[in-house]
Order: sequence, then structure tokens, then C-alpha cells
Amino acid sequence: MSKIYLVTLRPLEPYFFGDGKNLNFPNQSEKLKTEYYVESLKIPSQSTLLGALRYMVLKKCGQLNSDGSLSLNKEQKELVGERGFSIHNNATKYGVIEKIGSVFLLDKENHCYIPCPLNSKKEDAYKPFRLTNVKTGNFCKTVPLDYDAKGGLNYDGWIGLKDQELVVRDNMFLSREQVGILKEKKLTEKAFFKRKYYMLNNCFKFAFFIQLNETFLQKDGTGIWEDILMMGQKQSTFSFKCQEVACSQGVVKEYKSLLTELGKIQKEGTDLTVYYAASPVIFKEQPECEFYISENKTFQYTNPKIRKSSDDNKLKTDVTYISKAGSVFYLAGDEQEQKFKNSYDLNSCITAGFNKIYKLEDNENEFKIL
Repeated sequence: MSKIYLVTLRPLEPYFFGDGKNLNFPNQSEKLKTEYYVESLKIPSQSTLLGALRYMVLKKCGQLNSDGSLSLNKEQKELVGERGFSIHNNATKYGVIEKIGSVFLLDKENHCYIPCPLNSKKEDAYKPFRLTNVKTGNFCKTVPLDYDAKGGLNYDGWIGLKDQELVVRDNMFLSREQVGILKEKKLTEKAFFKRKYYMLNNCFKFAFFIQLNETFLQKDGTGIWEDILMMGQKQSTFSFKCQEVACSQGVVKEYKSLLTELGKIQKEGTDLTVYYAASPVIFKEQPECEFYISENKTFQYTNPKIRKSSDDNKLKTDVTYISKAGSVFYLAGDEQEQKFKNSYDLNSCITAGFNKIYKLEDNENEFKIL
């Protein structure tokens, strides 16, 4: 048996989440080197959240290795699985952690904000592009009628509900820059670099749903699990809280209502079926769509099929491309919809909170939080 919980993370200090990039980029001229500046991701990746949860489960059960070793014994593996996220491990659960959801934001009144769909202008009010068909020779292309290339897309916006109206905000994050010194370089101007940290506005916190084995928190009796979590490249501190979703029905209802309102407004711009990515998406093959709006970026992960050397037990990282949360896909017909669903049907990714894609409809009963 399983239970669904709501996890919230409130940063207690500026944080730095990496994306696998180093400060030095090889084969670049001195003019093009960007080693002097590195910027944090604004939100933790799904693999970071999974890793943090695995750590917290071991901590709660008194199973952390005292020597800091990452190797796991049989009992630890039963609690958190054999290894962390990888596209290739095909995990359907990680011990007592059966599934985690995509990250979103909650304000102090527990109103939800999710990544703004990319099919809109950079404005305070959300209004999806109207699509039209343009004939080019023997072909017909679908294009957005009111797209303004100079204005760009709302890449950093978050969308929520206010008085049952969709509103877009982009003031959730604060930043702070800090100068660092590269240890391996002589103390010259090239030894210094800037690191950009982020901090959530005091009104906000990160949130995501998780599904746990029912017996894990049963012995506590309260259904609430609170602790301090250290996370990110600089081990920043976060206030961690996990409680049964039954205690957070208002959040669940608003989350579904938000998706429902997005579904209603899509009909104003197109007759096609619209799918929205609430999380980053890793496709196993190029999706077939009539039209889509997305931003791709590189994603680094551990690949158990690659080792650093034949006599080394350490796993090597690999890189793939992911589509950013907020990506929007337009489809026509049942056959194309099924092919699209098959293109991101990866158990390991879905379990870890990637590939959370909703078909935008005006019926909230169709939306599942996990």
C-alpha cells in the first residue's frame, strides 16, 4: 500500500544548484573562455530532489554511513534502492520512495505556481498564441499568428490563480553574486571567478508531491516529518517538511484547478490538442507533433553502463538533452497522441519526476498529481 505526501523545501540561505557544467570549457580561445562566471539553476533538478529524498530516508532511519561512504548495504538498498537516478536503470521505485512529482512553488497562503507555458507572450496575463496554417509550396505549416520575436517567450515566468484568474509572475527569485578563487591557479586575475547564487523570495517555498510506502511514516503517528536538509553544490540549508496530502487538500485542489483553467483557455487559440510539460522531459525519440514550443538544454546524469576505468568502481556521467518545464506540444488525432505518449514513456524518468506531461482539458478530474 502507498500514501501520497506533500513535501515543501524552504531555503534558509542562498543556494547553488549546478547543471553539470564546469567553469572551464575546453578548446576555447582566451577571449571566449567563460571560466570567470557561473550561475546556479533557479530550481533544483528532479534528480537532485530524488537524491535529497534518499538521503533524508536514510537519515530518518539512522542508516547514514558514518564514514561518508556512498556504498550501500542490503538494508540501505531496501530503503532507497540500489542507486540514484539514471535514464538507463529503468527503476520503478527507490525503496520506500515509489514516485516523486514535479517541482512547483507555494506562496505563504499556499497558492500554487507552476512553470508558465511557453506558448504565450512575456506579459502579466497569460494568453496562448493563436495558431494558423501557412502554405509553403506543397506543404502546410502551423505557426503562431501573434508571436513577436523581439518580445521573446516567457521562459522564467510562473503561473498561478488569483480570484480564479490566471496570473503570471517572475519575481519569486532573488540573486547574489560572490567572488571565488580557483585553487589550481596562481593568484592572478584569471584565478578569480564569480558565482551567482539564488534565494527564494520570503513568501515562497519549493513543493512537490511524493508517493511513499505506507508503512514508512506510519510509526510516527503524526503523519508529519520535519527536518533540516543540506542540498546543492555548497550544501545550503533548507527547511524540510513532509505531510500527508490529506492535510493539504487545498493545495491539491488549486493545483488541479490551475491546470483546468489552462485547459479552458487553450481552446481560444487552436482546435488542436495541447499537452503541457509540468516538468523537464527526456524523450527516447523525437516526438511527432503538428507544432511545439520548447527550450532544450543539456542534462548530466550518472550512467551505470560507463565506468571511469576497468579497475574503477566509480560510475561516469553522461549527457543528454531535455525539454524545459513549460514546453507545449500541439497534436492532431488519436494516432499522433499515442505516438507522442510513447516517445516519453520511460519508467526511470517518470518515477523520478521527469516527463510529467498533462493533456490540457477543462475537466479537473482528468488531472492526477502523480
